Amino acid sequence: DALDVSGSVGITDVQLTNFPIMRLTNTQNSGETVSGAGLQLQADDGAQITTNDRLGYLAFGGARNSSNSILQMARIEGHAAAPVNSGNAPAYMSFYTTATSTATPVEVIRMTQEGYLLVGTTTSSAKLAVVGAVADPNIDLLNISSSTNASLFVVKSNGNIGIGTSSPSHTLTVAGDMNLTGALRASGVAGTAGMILQTTGTGVT
Repeated sequence: DALDVSGSVGITDVQLTNFPIMRLTNTQNSGETVSGAGLQLQADDGAQITTNDRLGYLAFGGARNSSNSILQMARIEGHAAAPVNSGNAPAYMSFYTTATSTATPVEVIRMTQEGYLLVGTTTSSAKLAVVGAVADPNIDLLNISSSTNASLFVVKSNGNIGIGTSSPSHTLTVAGDMNLTGALRASGVAGTAGMILQTTGTGVT
């Protein structure tokens, strides 16, 4: 362990060759673009960092029983997204949690090197990707509400989408007026002038 006059603290374990180095500092070091107090975790075992190498992590846990065994329950990890050199150092962040009735943290969220947010998956070309089923049918996959908690857009666990309602009963349920600037299509066919919209279900046509 070391504490230098600039206020930096270095912590390492000489018995573990892959142990990450931790630096606490309140000064801006030469070559750094961000100043102020910070916590820096960096991997430095002498080898080139390559794809998926873990750069550092923060782990959270506690004593699990009377034997005082420490159980890791959550962590945040930083990983290299490609082999690193002076002109290319992409990285992604992974967030791990432990589900109910389990004891092993698993990755649940990833922030990619492009800034994409992935939930329940580690690969996607979408800016926001949510993958996986919800055990409770009353839990929404996605819910966007106003500042007064009024539902604006909701995706239920069964795939139903609601606009202006939090309880869509069909594949698409819209509560309120709807304005179409294009064609309304039935089985891919657009309507024409003079046609009448008619339901194929029971009730009033």
